[in-house]
Amino acid sequence: MDGEELRRLRTVLGLTQAKLAEAVGVTTNAIALAERGERGISEPLARLVKMLVQVHTGQLVPTRRTTKRRSR
Repeated sequence: MDGEELRRLRTVLGLTQAKLAEAVGVTTNAIALAERGERGISEPLARLVKMLVQVHTGQLVPTRRTTKRRSR
């Protein structure tokens, strides 16, 4: 997850940065920095945000993951 995706998901939830930070147990500054790409987003935080969106919307959130293909 990158900052743009975090901001998009937060918007889907209808939350401010402060409310999302409170919901996931980080500071508002951490959310702001992550959304601007100035701080990384941990895998546990990314999963938690996606779970919140799934509960809120009832829909699965697709994961943008790059997978490395093994050459044979």
